[in-house]
Amino acid sequence: MLLRNISRETHSFKHKILQFSINLLGFTYKMPENIKIGTLGENIAEKYLKNKGFLVISRNYREKWGEIDIVCKKGQTFHFVEVKSVSQGTYSDLPDKHRPEDMLHQNKAKRLRRVIETYIDRNLIKEDFVCDLITVRIDQEKMTARVAMFENIIF
Repeated sequence: MLLRNISRETHSFKHKILQFSINLLGFTYKMPENIKIGTLGENIAEKYLKNKGFLVISRNYREKWGEIDIVCKKGQTFHFVEVKSVSQGTYSDLPDKHRPEDMLHQNKAKRLRRVIETYIDRNLIKEDFVCDLITVRIDQEKMTARVAMFENIIF
């Protein structure tokens, strides 16, 4: 059986190297754990927003200088949502230094502001807008998550 390993760099803030394995039987992709947790957190956040009456417009809007995780609208206001997720065994295992809301540092906020401004300009948005943060704490043992939303965090 022919098996080749190909590594390629993907566009992400940390420039993670993803490994691909191709064989005659098909294509398999080994996703890094932090990418899995981030994607799961974004899925949970999207469901949370929909349950709160938000209309999700877009996910993972990217520019060279950053990304908006979720763009949604409630009423006449656009919400640009940054999602931060953390996962460990149980909620009690999460020390204060691993709070997801602390992962939105000043440089990330600056890039996020720039991406939001670009999105508004390119989509000719005239309505009010805010930037929100959703944190997702995932308990892998119990298969549950805690979601918190912090509204109007930037600008």
